[in-house]
Amino acid sequence: MDNVDPPRLTQKKIITWTPEQANEFLSHAEKDKYYVAFLLAIYTGMRRGKILGLRWKDIDFEQAKISIQQTLYRPSNQGIIFHEPKTKSAKRRIAIPQFVLHELKRHKAKQNKLRLQYGEGYEDNDSCLL
Repeated sequence: MDNVDPPRLTQKKIITWTPEQANEFLSHAEKDKYYVAFLLAIYTGMRRGKILGLRWKDIDFEQAKISIQQTLYRPSNQGIIFHEPKTKSAKRRIAIPQFVLHELKRHKAKQNKLRLQYGEGYEDNDSCLL
């Protein structure tokens, strides 16, 4: 062991957007079907699996809070799996700005319209984004 050099730990430089860059991105993404997912990522810091695992029952519109109860996991060749977050601290409530809350309400209204359009062909799993 005395003759072995330990591996060097390199830190990745994390590049973050300025508020102006984030707003510019959102203005371009406004028509995208994942716009609400982008909003949640930028305004809450939630990661992809937690955003995609979000259900309508996890959103408290009166308190303007999101409860993280599950995450979406997609192991190779196994489809989509929902499971509880890995740690207890990952299950938490996140405050959301009124602007994001408003966009979530708009998104839910669009989903309800699609549900009526598709009738029984609409697969309802209470998901906000799937």
